[in-house]
Amino acid sequence: MTVSRKSWILLAALFLLPRLALLFVELGRALRGDELSYAQIAHNVATGHGFAGGEGAEARVPTAVRGPVYVLLVAAFERIFGPTRTPVFLFQVLLDALALVLVVRIARAWFASGRTAWLAGALYATYPPVVIAVTSLLTETLTHVTLLAWVAFFFRYLDRRRWRDLVVASVALGLCALGKPALVLFAPVTCLAAWSRLGARGFVRVLSAVTLLIALTLSPWIVRNAVVFHAFIPGVSLGGMGLLFGSGAFNGRTVGALQDANVPDSIRAHVATMDEMEANRWAAREARRAMAADPVGYAKLSAAKVARLWFNLGFHDPPSRASLGLALFNVVLLVLAVLGSSASRDPSAGRLLLFGAVYWTLVHVPFVANVRYAVPFYALVFPFAAAGVVRSTTAGRLR
Repeated sequence: MTVSRKSWILLAALFLLPRLALLFVELGRALRGDELSYAQIAHNVATGHGFAGGEGAEARVPTAVRGPVYVLLVAAFERIFGPTRTPVFLFQVLLDALALVLVVRIARAWFASGRTAWLAGALYATYPPVVIAVTSLLTETLTHVTLLAWVAFFFRYLDRRRWRDLVVASVALGLCALGKPALVLFAPVTCLAAWSRLGARGFVRVLSAVTLLIALTLSPWIVRNAVVFHAFIPGVSLGGMGLLFGSGAFNGRTVGALQDANVPDSIRAHVATMDEMEANRWAAREARRAMAADPVGYAKLSAAKVARLWFNLGFHDPPSRASLGLALFNVVLLVLAVLGSSASRDPSAGRLLLFGAVYWTLVHVPFVANVRYAVPFYALVFPFAAAGVVRSTTAGRLR
C-alpha cells in the first residue's frame, strides 16, 4: 500500500511540532543529573584542558567516566557557539529526524508495507521519551541514530551483500558503543539472529569483520586510556560504580550517584581519597559483597529493575499518572509487536526482536535500570508494533 504525500507531511508535523515546542519550553533551564557531568567534561575539552573532570586548574584530572563521542560533540558546539545549549539541541533534532528516516526504512524493508512504515515513523515521532531526549544533554538521541543505522545497514548487507553496507553498519555501532559501551555486544546478537541467512561460515566471516571494524573505531579511545590510566578501558571507567549503585547495598535501594541521601557520608569520604580506577575497583568488590550477602534480596531487586527498565515501574515511590500511562502504552506496544512479528518477510527480524529483548535486559538490569535505557530498543519495536496494528485492522476488515 502506498502512502499519500499528505500523510508524509503529517508525519513531518508530528515529528517537528512537539520537539520545537519542548525546545522552546526548555530554553535556559538548568542542567541536572548526568547532564552536569557531560557538560563539565565537554567544557574542559572546549577550553583546552583535555578530556578531564572537575573545575579549576587543581581539580581537573583526566577521566574516562564518560565515553568520548558525545562529549566531543558537545565540546565542538561549545567551541563554536559558546556555552548556550540551544545549538546542540537543534542538532539533536536533526539527528532525530535521521533516526525517524531509519525507522521508516527498517519497517519498509522488514514488512514491505508503506502503511506499516508510516505507522512506525508516527510511533517514533510521538513517543514521549524519544521527544524528551532531544532537549537533554545526554547520549540518547545519538544512541538512537547510531543503533538504528547499525540495524538498517546490517540488514541492507543481508539483502545486497555489499561490504560497504557492513562497514557503515559496524562504524555506526562502534560510535554507539563510544557513548553506550554496553551496546557493543549487540553486534553478535544481531549476527546470531541472522544465522539462517548467513550460515555457519557466513556468520563467522561477518562477525569477524564486524568485530575488527568496531575495534578499529574504538581503538583511539582504548589507546588514550591505556596511555593515561595504564589500563584496558574499551568503554568507561564507571562499571564497578554502576554495579554498586544497582546492587542494593544502600538499605536495599538503588542510588543514582554518591550524592544520594541513602549513601553514608563515610562512603563518600572514603571514595574521595581514591583515584578513578581505585574507586571503580573498590566499588566492584563492594557490589559483589552486597549481592552475596543477600542473594534473595538482590533477586527481588533485579525483578523490580526489569519493570523499571521496560515500564518505568517498580520503584520504591508510588508511580505517577504519567509513569502509569507510559507503562500501559509500552505494554500495548509489546503486545502489538508480538502480533506483528509473524508478518515480517524476514524471520531474522523477528529473532532480533526476541534476542534483543533478552540481551537488553541482561546488560542493563545489573546496573541502575532506567526506562530511557530501553528507548533505543523500543525504536526497533515500533516497526513490529506498526505491523501488529496493520495486521489487526486488516483481519478486522476481512472478517
